[in-house]
Amino acid sequence: MPLPPPMYPLHARPGRLLLAAPCLLGLAGCALSFTNPDPPETAMLESAYEAPTGRVTGAGMSELATAFQAGVEQLDQLGELAAFRELIEVVRSQESGVLPNGSLDEDEGTSGRVLIVAEVKRICEADGADTLPEADRGTIDLTVKGGLHGIYPVIWGQFTRCRERVGDQDVILDGEIFARMRQTERGQATLYSFNGLVEARGRSIPTQIDFRIYDNGTRELRLPGDGGSVIAGLDGNGNQLVRDSVDSWACDFLQQSCQNLVSGEIVATRNVSQ
Repeated sequence: MPLPPPMYPLHARPGRLLLAAPCLLGLAGCALSFTNPDPPETAMLESAYEAPTGRVTGAGMSELATAFQAGVEQLDQLGELAAFRELIEVVRSQESGVLPNGSLDEDEGTSGRVLIVAEVKRICEADGADTLPEADRGTIDLTVKGGLHGIYPVIWGQFTRCRERVGDQDVILDGEIFARMRQTERGQATLYSFNGLVEARGRSIPTQIDFRIYDNGTRELRLPGDGGSVIAGLDGNGNQLVRDSVDSWACDFLQQSCQNLVSGEIVATRNVSQ
């Protein structure tokens, strides 16, 4: 992922900046910035979630089922990390301030030009490693923009050597992150992306993961389908739902099968001719 473009001066009257203090919607660890950095590009990833290009087929079912199980396990592991919980907490604290259209145009997305840029810095909690001095715990550094009537719908930044104890090992997160908030036809959702390194047991593993969380608790993952990616969801009741380029499916990945929600067609690993 390319680095964000260089920062450029923020053109706003100091009086308006003062009206926006304290930092946006009560963010802790927050300081005003007098630069206006460009957010990361999110449109391509959003399009992959909104308009999947792959298909659910019997031939690809085994790979899809395996990827789903691995993806859910990875999400569960991330949910246990204090760093990701902190990121989600910051995003949720700002969601109510995002305008319903969720525009990425700064004039529309903040109901007027950007009036405030907040830099949020949090010391990583270092779960299970509280004896570490703060300097060794790493930081979560985020940028949040606000306008006269709304919050810009992308929050972004990085984990910088964010360390915590998981079981009997130290885990370190180091990489770029963003959260894109928007209203979809399926409800309010936030798309998260992490691209960087995860260090554990002396190994440094390049990691890229993206996922989407809805306000009703449903989680979605981008997974390999036939001819492109499909979007697999897991709702609060444990239902496994998949959207491909044409249809929606109710799936049972333990049985490696999916049923078309409209036609009733069933595809499974054994139906390799479909």
